[in-house]
Amino acid sequence: MKILSKGQVFLLIVCLAVLLYSYFSIEAVPDRLQYMIPAPAVEMASESGQKETELNHELRSLHNKVLESAEEWSNVLLSYSMDGIIEKASVTGPEAVTQARLTFLDRNGAGLRSLIPRFGRLIYPEELEQGAHVILIDEKLALQLFRIAEPLGKKVTVGSESYTVIGVLRHERQVGDSLDYCAFAPLKSVYGTALQLDAICLTANPVPGTGANTFFQSTMNTLLPGGTFTDLGKERIGAWLWLRMLIFLLGTVVLLRCVKVTMNSVVIFADTIRKKLRDAYLLSLLPWITGKVLSYVICFAAAAMVFVYLMNMILAPVYVFPEWIPPVLVEWSDIQDTFWKVWKNFAVMKEMRSTELIRLRFFTLLIDGFSALAGVILFSAYRRYRTNTETVLEALHGQYRLGTSVTSVITDHEMAYEKLGYVPINHKRDSSGTQMVRIISAERVLKEIPPSRKKGSFVVEISDSVIKQNQARFEISCDGKTNQVKEAKREWDMQFTVTALTRLVFGQQNLQSFLETETGCELRVRNEAMDGFFCNHLSFN
Repeated sequence: MKILSKGQVFLLIVCLAVLLYSYFSIEAVPDRLQYMIPAPAVEMASESGQKETELNHELRSLHNKVLESAEEWSNVLLSYSMDGIIEKASVTGPEAVTQARLTFLDRNGAGLRSLIPRFGRLIYPEELEQGAHVILIDEKLALQLFRIAEPLGKKVTVGSESYTVIGVLRHERQVGDSLDYCAFAPLKSVYGTALQLDAICLTANPVPGTGANTFFQSTMNTLLPGGTFTDLGKERIGAWLWLRMLIFLLGTVVLLRCVKVTMNSVVIFADTIRKKLRDAYLLSLLPWITGKVLSYVICFAAAAMVFVYLMNMILAPVYVFPEWIPPVLVEWSDIQDTFWKVWKNFAVMKEMRSTELIRLRFFTLLIDGFSALAGVILFSAYRRYRTNTETVLEALHGQYRLGTSVTSVITDHEMAYEKLGYVPINHKRDSSGTQMVRIISAERVLKEIPPSRKKGSFVVEISDSVIKQNQARFEISCDGKTNQVKEAKREWDMQFTVTALTRLVFGQQNLQSFLETETGCELRVRNEAMDGFFCNHLSFN
């Protein structure tokens, strides 16, 4: 009874690898607020008889407007940066001309990014403030333009502007990067030039718990209308919602199974105490009872903690996305109004997307798809497990309640049925499979064994891990003509698992041979009545 095929195991491993990679890639995206707008066009505004205004004067005005408003942000934003982007800038070096993504940094731009220099240095704050024509390029761009890895002090041309290379950065292309190469320069170096930016991106590092999300969004919509607002923190949480749901469902199923096993163990423990109290005082059993009770308390406390964690994990998005919760959950009009109110923010004709947002959306697709695939495989395996194992267990309990003594199956999966207590009959196998038997009620089977010629009595204890009601201690009395089987009140002389009892009763061995070759039996006292009783065997037709 295989629960998972080799192909399904391989797919699960692939799903796990992709989900882990996607999860850590998503967590690597910083918790930032972003607002992107198209960059103003480069125009030469002039009138008859007047001097032409500065190139990119609208960009300078826009930057100054942001700086003036930034004084009100200190309580909700730790830092911010207004950066310019040219998606495909033409960069010329001594050896080649190529295209690179060029980002023009504001004074805090470098601090909001993880720029790792391999050679040279980063841009000084003074250079950012003065708009110096210096540039940082990545390793691949350095090799492409100069054919060397360390071109410090050399010149590159962006459009018609010359920049000096002061540093070479470590860079690996990631999802969201449209080009192989990237470079960074001061934003103010664009002032007075004919360089046309594609977009302006305002990035802010929020102060947690201050409502920075709402404040930043409303401020930007008022200050720079027509842009796209993105909360990367919310996008990160939304990216692995399906994985969160999968973990919650799997955790709940495993938790319920563990609680069920623990409850069954508690029932066995209570029954064992009842039997032991017949032969021992409570005081002598107190250390053993205390240890057992303490272990059960720890198990249930751990289960409660896991349950609380799972509930917190599944409810956490409700606090992150409160806009999706309607005022009245049962009113269709409120649900509909809430949906359309939130959805209108996504249903825009034009959207400005940063590299981080593109990356998050890509990995969101991966997590959604592979979480769904893993869920389907695991659900199929669980259903097969329920069909192959629990259905059989329920059938065994049903047969016990109906008074069945022994059951038999013909199967090709001997090992699976052996775990349920079944024993092959003479290990014979035909084209239809192996016939296996199992004792359902030990008491009825013991009463069916023919009378022993030996006189005497003994107590046998049966243990059954599947049918708990089958666990009991019986006193067997033989007078040479009949056998009497009744519930015993004293300690056992011999102990069998239900599997060992099945092998002995439906086998061909006598007790002596069985004790020498088989397992699952313990003996304290040996007498002739035992040998005489178990020399008789039952057959299954």
